[in-house]
Amino acid sequence: MTVVDVISPWETRVLSLKRPSDPPGLKTATEGVAADADHIYVTLYHFDPQEPKVSTAPGQLVMLRATDGVEIARITVGHQPRHVAVDALRHRAYVVNFHQDSYSVSVVDTAARQVRTTINLGQVPIRVAHSPERNRVYVTNPFQGRVHVITGPNAAGNGEALLNSITVAPGVLGLTVDDSADRVLVTIGHQVNNTFISQIVPINTATNAVGTPVTIPQFRADPEDVVVDPVTGNSFVINLGMDNGGTLAAKISVFNAALQFVEHIPLPTDASHLTFDLKTRQVLACTRDNVQVIDAATRKVVSVIDTPPLPRGVAVTPLGSRVIVGDTQDGKLTIATPVGVGPHDVSVVRPDDLLQLDFDFVNLRVDAGPNRSAKLVKIDPGQPALIVVNFPPQHLAERALTTSDVFTPPLVSRLSGPSRLAFRLPSGVNELPYTLASLLDWAKL
Repeated sequence: MTVVDVISPWETRVLSLKRPSDPPGLKTATEGVAADADHIYVTLYHFDPQEPKVSTAPGQLVMLRATDGVEIARITVGHQPRHVAVDALRHRAYVVNFHQDSYSVSVVDTAARQVRTTINLGQVPIRVAHSPERNRVYVTNPFQGRVHVITGPNAAGNGEALLNSITVAPGVLGLTVDDSADRVLVTIGHQVNNTFISQIVPINTATNAVGTPVTIPQFRADPEDVVVDPVTGNSFVINLGMDNGGTLAAKISVFNAALQFVEHIPLPTDASHLTFDLKTRQVLACTRDNVQVIDAATRKVVSVIDTPPLPRGVAVTPLGSRVIVGDTQDGKLTIATPVGVGPHDVSVVRPDDLLQLDFDFVNLRVDAGPNRSAKLVKIDPGQPALIVVNFPPQHLAERALTTSDVFTPPLVSRLSGPSRLAFRLPSGVNELPYTLASLLDWAKL
């Protein structure tokens, strides 16, 4: 059983994407989820639970507002869409259509809210990931043992096409883009002559060269998904399968930046999808029952997000740490928002200079006083108290041009991550005024 250090509450809202006009007797799957700063993207299709391999009609990409979850568009794509990746900069969504009536990727213009083109890939595409720096899209195909490379739109806003198909190995499943290391990481799971193969493989995104496979120890098969911590380069592989002793065991295997094995993180039930929250540096694992939230540094479960039964697919909104969870059969979509551990966290914007800060309080509570006054008071005087000041991203880096370069927008750019300062209240100080001036008087903290 996984040890839980801290249980952080989450506020969850469950939406139904079903419609009264949906075909009767069919289930509704919303497995593929993604998000940018403005929108949530969800794949949707219907299926007969008695004949799940039969596709009755093309599926859809549903767009919702990120702020309130209000549906704003439904775009018809291919049959049984199961995964989606988003390029917010170029206004594109790439939808993997799993069913044999399609076996393709639908390229969606998210501004015009229409399909620009459909790229046929053959049996059978599974997962998709996007590289902002290279303007490339990568799609795994376990039947062919390949990773398909699709070029994104050019400066004129068109030109999306299949660029290459890289032969890796049969059973290529999960993938993630690690732009900081110029590579894509893919997972392999298959069986040869009663020998189970479970591996992680790097692919150089500059040359498309396939690197040396690394065996995932103690596991037989089904490494379903992989994510990377861009700060440390550590990768996390989710395993849905058995250990070498034949025991069913769902775990996350951790590798360092050099792809050396570090440890396994046990999970309570089968798991299939991962995502990484850069703001909190947490790994989110979608299990059979819920979403396990894991601290990337300590590699321990720190909270659990409750969802309807059989969730599938998980994503986070950029900078907002709102978690989006899909569903396998009931057309549900869970939107989870974290509630701060401190009961009176606060966000401020100073009117004079538009300074924006988020404050978290540890072992402190707000006590109201007369005439709308208030103060921060230690909850346990015998324990340390912290004021944590969170800064939004403050730097933007973009590619520099030489005098001989041809300016071809958009230029590659990268926004820095958030940062924070933590101040411990001095010894003997058990309270302080709850005012903006006090919170910003760091010389006294």
